[in-house]
Amino acid sequence: MEPVAARLAVAVLAHAATAFGDVPGVEVVDAGDLVRSFAPARPQPSVNGIARLRVAGDALEARVRAVEHAYRAAGLPTSWWVDDWTDPPDAMERLLGLGLRPGGAEAVMALDLDPAPVAALRAGDGPRSEGVEVRTVETATDLDDWIAVMGASYGWSDPVRSALMRDLYDPGTPHGRNGRRVHVLARLGGVAVGAASLFQAAGQGWVTNVGTIPDARGRGVGAAVTVAILALAVERGNPTAWLAASDMGEPVYRRLGFRTVGRVAHLIGPAPRS
Repeated sequence: MEPVAARLAVAVLAHAATAFGDVPGVEVVDAGDLVRSFAPARPQPSVNGIARLRVAGDALEARVRAVEHAYRAAGLPTSWWVDDWTDPPDAMERLLGLGLRPGGAEAVMALDLDPAPVAALRAGDGPRSEGVEVRTVETATDLDDWIAVMGASYGWSDPVRSALMRDLYDPGTPHGRNGRRVHVLARLGGVAVGAASLFQAAGQGWVTNVGTIPDARGRGVGAAVTVAILALAVERGNPTAWLAASDMGEPVYRRLGFRTVGRVAHLIGPAPRS
């Protein structure tokens, strides 16, 4: 990527990693050499993220240990976002050497938003999705259905994670309806089958939480919720949509027009004491 686009990618990923800074009890700290989200009452990696790592090579180990110490003292796990623009370039290997655990890697993808192509997809020129109805999540009942879809889509039934999502996305709270995050729910024959979210990140749209229950896959549900989210991004004036895609999802998003611009890996802490 050319330098300006690289800076934008770094900014978008940093905002995505610390997306819940407006939620009561979540603090975002921009320390210059990194940005981190600290949520003492929420012991989940997704709300205790560290990104935009820019540390001089000889200072990395001490810096990571100092950051991890603060989370360990609070009994919190961490999620370190290591991307193609992280400094030093060998940060991944060195973080693993400090005892952080691999948490998966994804393709960073971007799509320049143009109302015309998005409108064409909505009109049916894109992937087929007959009978799928997509609406925004507006009520607590909608949110419960949305969470159930997410659990079925990703194969987890963790009540702690479900409770965290209700806490973060509750439409009955100011942070749950502030417009920085919007969620959509797809139904097929009245049954909740698909979900997706749009976050605001550095003035761009961040597409996330895209899922389809196993019984409804292959029917265009994932494409339908993604296109709905892209339309919402256009409405919000986002010039570009970004996302992080799994190996399985990357070709799907490429068919929707996204291009791969880099990679991001997630490393999970806390690192063991030394």
